[in-house]
Amino acid sequence: MVMASAGVNNMPAGPGAGAEGADPAAECRLRRRRRLAPFRHVASTSAGSDESAAAGAGGEEKAQNTPPSSDSSEEESDGSAAAINVASAVAGLPAATDAGATAVWPVAFGSVALAGRLREMEDTVSLHPSFCVWADGSPMHFFAVFDGHGGPHVATLCREQMHAILATELAAAAEHYLAHRDEERSWRTALSRSFARVDALAPDACACGRATAAECACPLSSGQRGAIVGSTAVVALLVRDRLVVANCGDSRAVLCRGAHAVPLSEDQKPDRPDERARIEAVGGRVMFINGARVRGILAMSRALGM
Repeated sequence: MVMASAGVNNMPAGPGAGAEGADPAAECRLRRRRRLAPFRHVASTSAGSDESAAAGAGGEEKAQNTPPSSDSSEEESDGSAAAINVASAVAGLPAATDAGATAVWPVAFGSVALAGRLREMEDTVSLHPSFCVWADGSPMHFFAVFDGHGGPHVATLCREQMHAILATELAAAAEHYLAHRDEERSWRTALSRSFARVDALAPDACACGRATAAECACPLSSGQRGAIVGSTAVVALLVRDRLVVANCGDSRAVLCRGAHAVPLSEDQKPDRPDERARIEAVGGRVMFINGARVRGILAMSRALGM
């Protein structure tokens, strides 16, 4: 799966030492392969986390794993404007042998980002394998890209807190699932509430990733902050053989199957007929300045923050 937006390179590095006396060209190729090989993580039923993030601006950012998905359904939530796709199984993934067992398989993931022309990187990546455990004991894995605008504040807040907020919401949703056995609805509810909670924190976000009503005491609090500060978000949850994707804004998730690309999210852009109608219904305007923009500024029609 590929999740794309903007950022800087942050791939885990592997060992680089070759055998003494080896051919320099061959040793160089070996080092390069090791450096670019994705980190491998074996999921367990205990919660854990591993994060790769970086700072710079405007380019392309990707978070990759080896998840499943095929048929998808989409729902747009009211509070957070998160479009959620729930996908089904991919052949080859292990299945539980009985109702109480959970499948555990290796999850390979990594991230890469390319900085653009801005002086400051406003985009972040968040990778948290086994960040929580679902009601049936299955480990859940969290992968996300946040494309900031007007400063890195909201994107950094999302990187530092979205997975923790989602973990608490999933714990609450697990109670609903145990009572009603509606797993998909429970996941949708948890994601929608998480997006809404981060959106409420966004106005108080600091570039360090905290949200405080008073001015943050960290050295980053005096950093440059634009008049309109926010972030898009695309979040993927991998649990057993299910992939759940939620997005707000124009960051994308794409499933790669051989030579085919399967979109898992739909961009929320101002020139989409339904989005343009919604914007104009509340008194906004879509202006075409270097593309469709809300009030001639924002190139996406929805975001966390402003």
